[in-house]
Amino acid sequence: MKYSPLQKLFDSFSNLKLRKKLLLTYIFLVVLSLFVFSSLTYYSFSKTLQEKTLFSAEKSYSQAYAFISDRLQKVQNTMNVIVQDKNLIEIVNKTTSDTDIFTQMNDMNRLTTFLDSLEDKTVVNKIRLYVQDGLIYANSPENTKTHLYNLKDIVDTSWYRILEERDKRFLFCPLAYFEGSDVTDQTVSVISFLLSSKDYSKSIGLIRIDINTDALLEIMSNANTVESSVTYIQTESGIPVCSSNEQLKTFIKPASVMGQAERTEWSITNTTDGEKVFFRSQLIDKTDWYMVTFLPYNEIFSESKILLSRTIITAFVLSLIVYLLAYLISTSITHRITLIINQMNHVHKGVLSPLEQSKSKDEIGELIENYNYMISRIHLLLSEQFKHGKEVKNYELKVLQAQINPHFLYNTLDMVIYLAQEQKNMEIEDSVKALAKFYRLSLSKGKEVIALEDELAHVSAYINIQNIRYENKIEFIIDIDDYLLEFSILKITLQPIVENAIIHGIQGKEVKEGTIVISGNVVGEDIVLSVSDDGIGISADKLEQIMSGDFRNTKGSNYGIKNINDRIQLYYGASYGISFKSEYNIGTTVEIRIPANKQT
Repeated sequence: MKYSPLQKLFDSFSNLKLRKKLLLTYIFLVVLSLFVFSSLTYYSFSKTLQEKTLFSAEKSYSQAYAFISDRLQKVQNTMNVIVQDKNLIEIVNKTTSDTDIFTQMNDMNRLTTFLDSLEDKTVVNKIRLYVQDGLIYANSPENTKTHLYNLKDIVDTSWYRILEERDKRFLFCPLAYFEGSDVTDQTVSVISFLLSSKDYSKSIGLIRIDINTDALLEIMSNANTVESSVTYIQTESGIPVCSSNEQLKTFIKPASVMGQAERTEWSITNTTDGEKVFFRSQLIDKTDWYMVTFLPYNEIFSESKILLSRTIITAFVLSLIVYLLAYLISTSITHRITLIINQMNHVHKGVLSPLEQSKSKDEIGELIENYNYMISRIHLLLSEQFKHGKEVKNYELKVLQAQINPHFLYNTLDMVIYLAQEQKNMEIEDSVKALAKFYRLSLSKGKEVIALEDELAHVSAYINIQNIRYENKIEFIIDIDDYLLEFSILKITLQPIVENAIIHGIQGKEVKEGTIVISGNVVGEDIVLSVSDDGIGISADKLEQIMSGDFRNTKGSNYGIKNINDRIQLYYGASYGISFKSEYNIGTTVEIRIPANKQT
């Protein structure tokens, strides 16, 4: 038969000593808890950091977008003032054939004064007017301080052809559109044709307004709230206009920019060189330019990575500390359990030696205390039996041997070890508490006769332990009126009978589950208690062996039914004792008759 790796691992773990199992379990749980805690902390911190960073970036982006839109709107307003000025249109409409040189000189001064007044140098850096060839003021070379240039010199330029092809009122031109001597660093412009007042389909000149990019760059720089973040402007075709980082070599793909512009939240994408970024884009009003800001993904989460590193170091240190504590705790627990088991094995061999009293007052400490007390009682009874040789002392000795019940205690502790392996902490607590209660009631402060209420509690503690062992397959019912609980009974009378009902009755069934009912009533001056089970029943020949004492119990406490009967008769008289009613495959009822004496 082949075993899976998981089954082999489980078998290997099952064969480890309890101390190693506890140690590995503690370490696993602590490491798992620290891992979950660290992961949740990292996730929560990263999410919060992302939200705060994007919130701050959104505010800066919106403010920068508003400022840039305002600046470009101002440029457009200036352009509108120029192209709609009647005096300027009238002058540009003139030709050399109908204008003398003095009039042209006067027109040049008027145009220069007018265009000078519109240059504020904050946004409008320079205004150029391109007029028809032949006019005396149409021959100024480019890059001079004048405003007037020859239209013939630019008709073959790419930006002039683009304006013609796109048939737009205004064309916003990036640096890439310009060529030749009129190019300066970061030159961006807005251009528009001047139309004839007589024929709107005919252009008579061209206006070009150069924009002060320093003002735009300052605004875009203020939009960068994260280190290494970049804000730039690009055309709808992806041509860069200007950037807060002059060395910028990577951009967002145009399709992503235009797609994101239709939304209002930040998106995640990769730049042209593969860097993962958060980005935001928006079309600038009345232009074909997009303002884009991207924040490097790694920069946003750099603080999270630092936190993660510190958390891992802290978790490692805590794991070492927990390992040491777990080692000490597991050693303390298993050492005391091992001592008890070893002493129980000695009891099997007839060696009755006490344990060193535990300083701890927990359940294991209580077990050690009860064990030592029972060992001392056994020594005392052995001594008295040796001195007096009375038969009743022999029965008391058997009662105490039933109390200590090494086989039952060993099985229960073995069950506790199994529960510890399975990490069933609640079941461990219930088992140890029930075991402590079982032995505490067994001792009953040395009393031979106890209240029926305590005897029933003793049986209940035993049933609780067996139900944990047999997975709640035993239903236990007490059907006794409260007034009967005050009457007395010899201790450890019911428990051996219930034990036999479980082992030889219920456990003998195929389904191995059943019900035990303890009932009672007053009959004359006696109390009759009944212990009924729906087990497999007892055959006639086995019943005879049980009552004669010839039947040997190989599983339970070996405290026989005959011993209980003899003990009752020795204490109360021959008219009292135990009787059986059993039907094979139906069940068994044991009746205990004792005098109705109230507990004093």
